[in-house]
Parts: sequence; structure tokens; C-alpha cells
Amino acid sequence: SFHPFEAGQNVEAVEKAIVGHPYAKVVRLDSLDIISAADLVLGQHSTVALESIALNVPYAEIDLDNHGILQSLADEGITFSIRAGELDEITKILSGKKKLAPDPIEAWRRQNLGPQDGRSTERAVRAIESLLQ
Repeated sequence: SFHPFEAGQNVEAVEKAIVGHPYAKVVRLDSLDIISAADLVLGQHSTVALESIALNVPYAEIDLDNHGILQSLADEGITFSIRAGELDEITKILSGKKKLAPDPIEAWRRQNLGPQDGRSTERAVRAIESLLQ
């Protein structure tokens, strides 16, 4: 799935680059419905990056125009980066030939997502209760 403002020729270039790949395809549905089922999410300047990282799904910042990525997470080693002429990186990522170090990703998740213990509702209720007292 691509951002609604992504240039059509870029979408077509990605579709062409992965044609015939047994595990990759461009899906034109709501991105929130498919992130958790994805092996890799491609995006640009999008909160989908945060959602992918939160769901522990690999994310690649895609910049086929070479304009640069604002607040790049790839620069921090948290996501992959794919620029013009590097579409073959998609298959390297999917095959496991290209990997990211897990430590920066986990540190980012702890810093930005908070506890991942399934108790956020309890914490939210306690916080609201303390505000109401």
C-alpha cells in the first residue's frame, strides 16, 4: 500500500521491481489492515513507519526521487532505506540477506512506545482516576 500522494510512476516502478517475487506484492488496501500480515512495509514520511515498528514488522523508507526523508529513522538504524536505483534491496531484505541490528530498534521501541506488557489500559485507568481525585 502506498501513501495517497505517492507518484504513480513510483508505485509502478516498485510493482515492476517485485513482479514474480513469491512473497512480495503491492496491496491497494487500507494500510492498517495489512501491516501485521506484511513481511516488509515500504513507506515515506508516514506514521505507517511507527505502526510497523510497533508491530515489529520491518519497514523501509523509500525515496525513489532522491529528495530525502524528513526525520529519517533509517539514519538511526531503525528502518531500512531504499533510494533510486536500489529497488533490488527489497528482495535482499525479504530474503534475509540484509538485516538491521536489533539493539537500536529495541531501544527506539522502549523510548517511543513505552511498556509492551499488555497493561496499558490499567495504567490509563489509574492515570485518569488520579486526575479525578
